[in-house]
Amino acid sequence: MSAIFSRAELEEARRALAQVDESLAAAVARVLEGTPVPKPPRHAVDALHDYFIVRLDPTELQGIAEAFGALEAGAVAPSGEATALACRDGQLLDRWYACAYPDEASRDR
Repeated sequence: MSAIFSRAELEEARRALAQVDESLAAAVARVLEGTPVPKPPRHAVDALHDYFIVRLDPTELQGIAEAFGALEAGAVAPSGEATALACRDGQLLDRWYACAYPDEASRDR
């Protein structure tokens, strides 16, 4: 399975994963070290507008999705209210879950 992620999404994922699993953070960093998708003519040329095709081992994708699930759960306030971190981790979980489990993610819609 492959998906397209923006540089910003990948950098945020790498930073968050570095807190819980350096090997998963390194897998995301390897994607960032690759060549971005070519930009169309007249598209912004700076690195902030880069997009990458993510092709990772299924085990890595599943590990990343599970890590974001744990990060999201750990960021919920003791009262059960969502925090900004829980929301961020939940958004990242959604993106990576769809890559790790494409059949299940498409059924949920």
